[in-house]
Amino acid sequence: MVRGSWWLAACMVPMGCYSGVDTAGHDADAPMAETEEADDSGSDTDGTGPGDDTDGDDPQPAGCTPGDVPLGALVRMNQDGYVHALSDIFGPELVEELEVSLSAIPTTHIGHFSTELGPPSYAEVSAQVNAAFTVATHLTQDEDALAGLSSCLPNVSADADLQSEPCLSDLTRDYGLRILRRPITDEDLERFAADYEVGAAHNVAEGVATLLTAMLIDPDFLYDRIQGEEIGDGIIRLSPHETAARLARVLWNSAPDAELLAAAEGGLDQATLRAEAERMLDDPRARVALGGFFFDWLELESVPFASLQTIPNPEARTALRDAMGDSVLAFATATILDTAGTYADLLLDRTAYIDDNNLAVLYGVEVSAGPVQLPADRAGLLTRAGYVATQEIPDTNAGHIIKRGARLSAFICRPLPLPDAAAFPEDDPAEPGSGPALGIRERFANATSEATCASCHVQLDGLGAPLGHYGDLGQWIETETVGESELPIDTAAEVLIDGQSVSVDSPVALSEALASSQEGPHCLAESLARNMLGRELGDDDACMVKELSTRLAGEDDAPTSVRDALIDFVVSDRFRHVRTP
Repeated sequence: MVRGSWWLAACMVPMGCYSGVDTAGHDADAPMAETEEADDSGSDTDGTGPGDDTDGDDPQPAGCTPGDVPLGALVRMNQDGYVHALSDIFGPELVEELEVSLSAIPTTHIGHFSTELGPPSYAEVSAQVNAAFTVATHLTQDEDALAGLSSCLPNVSADADLQSEPCLSDLTRDYGLRILRRPITDEDLERFAADYEVGAAHNVAEGVATLLTAMLIDPDFLYDRIQGEEIGDGIIRLSPHETAARLARVLWNSAPDAELLAAAEGGLDQATLRAEAERMLDDPRARVALGGFFFDWLELESVPFASLQTIPNPEARTALRDAMGDSVLAFATATILDTAGTYADLLLDRTAYIDDNNLAVLYGVEVSAGPVQLPADRAGLLTRAGYVATQEIPDTNAGHIIKRGARLSAFICRPLPLPDAAAFPEDDPAEPGSGPALGIRERFANATSEATCASCHVQLDGLGAPLGHYGDLGQWIETETVGESELPIDTAAEVLIDGQSVSVDSPVALSEALASSQEGPHCLAESLARNMLGRELGDDDACMVKELSTRLAGEDDAPTSVRDALIDFVVSDRFRHVRTP
């Protein structure tokens, strides 16, 4: 093995969360002051802040004011959002029929979440232009297709003008509203008329095709551009349609539907916005979008395949891997959307959804069309096979303690520095060859005892060790098998949580400790905010994160459900306002 080549996969933590909690569990940015009450009048008292829309009865987090809103950013539609929007605007049949073309759009992202996109590459722009043309020509391929867009289109004369022909102008305003997520202006109508004329020089169908192509490559479709109204001190209040577009992106990763657009047309006051958020979270599209968040946050793309020795059939191996990840997502989304679960429920509830025989055997339960209860040695997210499974280590049935520790460090937004490759031994301590008589925990302890390694590995060991009775696929194991030897598994550890050392000796005990912590909910708040904003977080986002974190962690042992916390967040001023750089 090349020197140091194994440590990157073992120790690298890709998620660099904004750190809003210091080692003592306090807010690292704000003074420990008494909570400031929001202005009960709900009005903007000085004309410089967004206070006119606030609930008025919720206290601001300590050190924050109503005017502390996040910086605005030009958020770009990701590949999933692009496909979801096309499906919602033109129908799922279109997406199914053009699946090959739409799947050619690159899916690269620069951050931990798929919503975090860098500047578009030439390949992505080219693919989007091609996709827009493909969609438009498919929608105008014959007279029946034209009638599907608007019943009057087949009767439009070849010499018709977009601005003077009601059928064409109505079509432009209707699809323009849905595609651009805002009403079409007279200026828009004029430029889209020019796009229509390009194709209409041949026939009406091609005119509509060039019109739709122009809309689908318009920046207002591909980006959430912020215009809004400046209300002072660099704060911009989003327009009702901009708020609706942001709401649809956050809760559905898609475009607003007809009901949300109608609500925006009516002004989208706070009561209506709350009602729309409730309705949208009851829609299946919310489950898909929330599942995408958990897929990224829990790094489920790294779920391993079972070995050939464990499951020889390749189809069964693929099915098991898919089921391991899908079961985690089904649990997380159902806990939030169906049962109004809290952060603690995500870590402690034993409900599971299992429709794969091999996964049922792994857990020791029966396959069921509905929810089942996992054994007492399991709890919430951190004990699911899809989360704890690691690549098989040669000559042992143990899971990788360091990879699990690194993943848990990311789960609580406690990123670790990259280790010095030169300080690592030639052989991977995970493999028994480095110490056949030692368990994996002891092998790593011996190999990382030097001061340069020990500081990080104490944390990695402490977080990974309580999960030691889960084998490589997440199955329960009583002992570690190395050759002919059965080695005991030591799961006792001291874990630093909220700045305090906590003794844990099992995965459930670790989950219980994190479930009652402050930094656990704080990390979920950071992660949700980062996913919503589509970028890394900075100091200007601290109050937004604290407000969401406070709701998730709760006060006086009364945490808000994740669902209610999300709703409170999207109707808050920090969601409906942005600050200019």
